[in-house]
Amino acid sequence: MDTRLVILLLISVDWSRNNLFKVLFLLVKNMSENKYVILMETNGEEYESWLYFLKYNGNEENIAHLNKQLEMVNWTIIDDMSTFDMDLEHLVSETTAREMCMVDLNAYSFHRMFNGTLKRIDFRFKSKDKNKKKIYRVFKLLGYGQIDNFIDKEIVDGLELDENADLNNSDDSDDSGDSEYETVLPSMMRESSLTD
Repeated sequence: MDTRLVILLLISVDWSRNNLFKVLFLLVKNMSENKYVILMETNGEEYESWLYFLKYNGNEENIAHLNKQLEMVNWTIIDDMSTFDMDLEHLVSETTAREMCMVDLNAYSFHRMFNGTLKRIDFRFKSKDKNKKKIYRVFKLLGYGQIDNFIDKEIVDGLELDENADLNNSDDSDDSGDSEYETVLPSMMRESSLTD
């Protein structure tokens, strides 16, 4: 329903000012809240699925382009490659995305959340590409959490990661060479572009 129509209906029923302001506040809050789309990677070798919460607001066009390409593939698990799926019909709130990233169900990696701008991802599918080739092209660019090469501002433990931060060098760490992040972050994160 159009927001203007709701406001006109509320005014026409002669609601009290107090009730009108409450409803307007909720409408504005709902319109301004960031929503997140879920990109799911399922890996046959690791027997795990990883959820990547990508900020939808401001990334609508590039998310639609990514989803259109993912729908061109007949997904099946081949060797150690991953499958990918995205749900554009059921966006989630920032609170839900943050809470889901705290869920500890996987051994290899955790769910991840990104607040940045998504770059345009193009798998360069050709009309002659067979399904296995398409799966390989997607996996080569996005497999094992490489979505972080295309979107910035990852949220880890409630904090936005600076892509230039050196996670393995902390003033709080002891001289043993072990950083607290080495035990928290999985190997794919320590080896990713975030720690370069």
